[in-house]
Parts: sequence; C-alpha cells; structure tokens
Amino acid sequence: MFITEAVHYGDPVSQRFFMRTAFTTGEFTPAVDAFTERFSRIAKRFQMVRGLHDGDRKERVLILVSKFDHCLNDLLYRYRTGDLAIEVPAVVSNHADLAPLAEWHGIPFHHPPVTPETKREQETAMLRLVDELDVDLVVLALYMGLLKKSGGCDSLLRYVVFDLRKLRDVGAEEPGSVGIVRHGLA
Repeated sequence: MFITEAVHYGDPVSQRFFMRTAFTTGEFTPAVDAFTERFSRIAKRFQMVRGLHDGDRKERVLILVSKFDHCLNDLLYRYRTGDLAIEVPAVVSNHADLAPLAEWHGIPFHHPPVTPETKREQETAMLRLVDELDVDLVVLALYMGLLKKSGGCDSLLRYVVFDLRKLRDVGAEEPGSVGIVRHGLA
C-alpha cells in the first residue's frame, strides 16, 4: 500500500476533523474485506465515521441548475473533456432554458413543473430520481431553489455537494429551510 494523497482539515463550526487518504494497492495490500475489518477496530476506538471507496469508480452526479448556463456549461465541458472523472446521468432544472445544452452533451434533461403548490411533490420526485438513477452526489450548479428540511428533502441534502471555495452564508429564507449557495462550481 502506498499513500498517493492525504488531505485533512478541522471544521471549527462542527468541531470535527475530516481526512481523505488515497492509496494504491500492492503485493502486500490486504483484501478489501480484511482491510475494512482491521480498520473498523481503529475507527471504533476513535469514534470515526469512515468509508472506503474505489477511486477508479466514477461517481454518479446529478446536476441541478436554474436558467443561467455558465456553471452548467463549465461542468459539462469538463465532463466531456475528461477533466471531471464523473458520470452525469441527468440534469434537472426548474426552468426549461438549458435543455438543449444537456441534450447536446447526450445527457437526459428533466424539467419538473415547480409552482408553490407543487413544490413539495417535486422535491419528493427529485428524491425518487436520485434513487432511480443511483446518484452518489447532487451538485447545485446555480440552482436557485430552497430545499425544505421536511418531506424527504432532508434525505436529498445528504447527497448535496457545495464548492467550499465559493461557500458563503445564505440564510434560509423560510423557517425549516436550508439556504442553497447561490453560485456553482468554478
């Protein structure tokens, strides 16, 4: 086993320590099951929440976007050129404006009609889509919505990825809601 990358940081708000270590396997590397079992003893001792992921497997990323195209265009360009080693099973938007861009890249586009009356129903449908498409991550590429922490959307939030370089406080505009960062990945 050879460590190829190690990244770690402490979050002062949650008082938690985060660490990501990438390594290559070799002749003396234990099998995944054996490694997981051995490491679980260490994790238990230090009360770690941990996961072991195959670095060669591409994450399945659902992109949520509003009607501005620059973030989606950048993500899809990087995806198409191989700069982002991901799979994009779909793009979802609360506006139909960017359907041609997704379709040009050969990616299914979903435009659920969202009104104040149908918002909760569409949030539930979004969670179903995450399950149906076997999504690992949800990227908010300038998605201007609020996801309520009720009715299933709190489950969707565990998939959401924010670009920490661009993260800023965006107070929730409604009680019980989560403010969504108003800019995407760069």
